[in-house]
Amino acid sequence: RVSTASVTVKAISADLPKVSIVADGGITEIGGIYYTTPGGRFKLLADTTVTSIAWSVNSDSLSTPNGLSSAVLVVDVPATGVSGPIEFLVTATNTSTAASNLATRTIVVAAAPSGGSCTVSPSYGDPVITPFAVLCSGFRTDIGVPKFRMGMKHNGATYLYGLSTLAQRALYLPFGTQAIVVEVSNDLGASAQLEILGFTLSS
Repeated sequence: RVSTASVTVKAISADLPKVSIVADGGITEIGGIYYTTPGGRFKLLADTTVTSIAWSVNSDSLSTPNGLSSAVLVVDVPATGVSGPIEFLVTATNTSTAASNLATRTIVVAAAPSGGSCTVSPSYGDPVITPFAVLCSGFRTDIGVPKFRMGMKHNGATYLYGLSTLAQRALYLPFGTQAIVVEVSNDLGASAQLEILGFTLSS
């Protein structure tokens, strides 16, 4: 018994340029996803056999000039206001035949964890003697799990202790403590600080 099947064959033009985007510098690959951090700088390379290329970017928050023709694209990420995935595109054109091809690369800007809050209890206590319990919750991050350092602002200087995924800590505050300080960060080190003022030390 003989079976037949319909097969569609498409010819690919030999003039169609090959092109891909290579991440180089300032980017961390984890599980096939490419990450960078706010305030960082990274490079993308257009790997192609032709010289006529043009870059563009799909982003509501990152402004990158379109039409850049260098094989190397250097991106300075703003320290604030940019997070989440950003798609970079490069078009390579064969100037002899006008045949063009497109490559894309998505970079995720892993901003510091956000969306959470921290509380302190009790609201009143004695310097050095009373343990003030700091508890944080609700923080979200694009990569890994939030990590915490907790401490205080004392006489104008900030002191932070440890680095842990534990979102709670007991602090013994010396007289003159101005605020409890919490630093929350992600796996790439992007961090944010918040101050807790809702406590009073006895004099």
